[in-house]
This record gives sequence, C-alpha cells and structure tokens, in this order.
Amino acid sequence: MIKVVVMTHSNLANELVNTLKGIVGEKDFIETLTFSPDVEYDFIKNRIESLVKESKGRKLLLVTDMFGGTPSNIALSFLKEGEVEVVTGVNLPMLVKISQLGPNVPLKELVEKAVEAGRKNIIVASEILRKRVNGHAREGTCNKE
Repeated sequence: MIKVVVMTHSNLANELVNTLKGIVGEKDFIETLTFSPDVEYDFIKNRIESLVKESKGRKLLLVTDMFGGTPSNIALSFLKEGEVEVVTGVNLPMLVKISQLGPNVPLKELVEKAVEAGRKNIIVASEILRKRVNGHAREGTCNKE
C-alpha cells in the first residue's frame, strides 16, 4: 500500500486534490499538506515524521510543487530508497494517473507512470496545431515532374 501526500506552497495542494476529486472521486490514499507563512516549519516536518512512523509497511510518495522550494526541501529530508520517494512538479494529469493506478502498485511503477503522465501532458498547443496543419497541407499536395 502507498500513501500519497501532495505538498505545495499556499493552497495549491488542496485545490489540485479537490479538482482531482471532481474528476475521479474521493481517493483516501491521497492527502495534502500546505505551506504558508502562518504554518510553522516544524509542524509540517512533524506531520511528515508522523506519516512515516504511521506507515508501518506502507510506502510513502511525497509529491511537491517545485524542486528547491520549502515543500520539496522538507520532503527530501525524508527520502528513503524504496520506502519514501519524492516527486516534484506536481500537476493534475500526474495526480489523475496516481489515482487511476491506486495505492497497491509498486512504488517505483507508480512514480514512473506518474512522472510520465505529468510530462506527457505539458504541451505547447501552437506546436501541435502547426504540425496538424502542415501535415494536412503536405498530404494534399502532389508532386509534378
């Protein structure tokens, strides 16, 4: 079993997970931790320590908003190969993939597929449209010799 904790600055984690619930429904293995100026650093660190202690055989995936930020830096202090993994750059497609795979897949597989989904869904729309237009234009031409 895997527990997923989405950790972000401000209220982003809550908004992402609330949006996720609207798409795929409630997922009890996903929770949030938010960082704001009024939340004590030690409170967050203690909460993660508690999650690690409570896991008792469960793996823990900490998903943060950006590498180098406070959520990521705190999460990285708990990194433990095969037990606790950290993925930065959270986005909605990544969370959808995590929720689809569920908490019972191997941690390594969950991480790989979540990262793949997150990257795959970062798209520059004008490039996609240009390729489609150019592809159709080439298909319709004929070579005269």
